[in-house]
Amino acid sequence: MGQPIRPGRNTCAPASWLLSGSLPSVESGKRIIVVCVSGARSSVACQQLVSPGYTNVANLRGGIGAWAQAGGAIWSANSR
Repeated sequence: MGQPIRPGRNTCAPASWLLSGSLPSVESGKRIIVVCVSGARSSVACQQLVSPGYTNVANLRGGIGAWAQAGGAIWSANSR
């Protein structure tokens, strides 16, 4: 399923940042993977990131629900 998302090596930015125009600072060329529960909101967020010039943007199609159903690993701050 591709490279794992590693805690501590990724930046989480809430959708409210996009709505307020406070886009995250991302090194040029770094890949941005946008995730939500179903893939619908993250698809819109991808469009909002591409508009101001981010170029390496991807949406997790089907969201975290489809990821988990396909056997993808899930990590949360509460996991031990």
